[in-house]
Amino acid sequence: MTPLADGTGREGGSARGEQDRRRRRPWPNRRGTERGAMTVALAGVVAAVLLLLCAGTSLAATAVAAHRARSAADLGALAAALVLQRGGGAGEACARGSAVAALNGAPARACAAAADGTVVLSTSSVARLGLPGLGRLEARGRARAGPASPLSPGPSGPVP
Repeated sequence: MTPLADGTGREGGSARGEQDRRRRRPWPNRRGTERGAMTVALAGVVAAVLLLLCAGTSLAATAVAAHRARSAADLGALAAALVLQRGGGAGEACARGSAVAALNGAPARACAAAADGTVVLSTSSVARLGLPGLGRLEARGRARAGPASPLSPGPSGPVP
């Protein structure tokens, strides 16, 4: 075998050797033209997913705060009505109802005991929204508890 003029020592010349090397590269003409495009696209997708997660956690936090406020108001009003039924005063009933509401995660905002033995209790619960700086949301709950009036209609009509 005689060496060729280009010094490669192969038959067929250097043009064929260059073509072989180009065929072996997966993307011969893309070197440097789109570097980093997928990084930018992936960063955008990650940012969108994080934004949706923050929105979802904020929505869940508000729902939890609303349920907490309502259930604390219900339990507090029931506790206060029980104190009234057992002969306690309005102040004692509201104090007991407020304590029960606070133990359930929503402090009482207002309490009113009526002469007929019913108690109305209002509570509030605070939810912190997803990211710092977005603020807080106050959810409120209100409940009424006490003896049923004999003339009030029930599910099947007035009680005799």
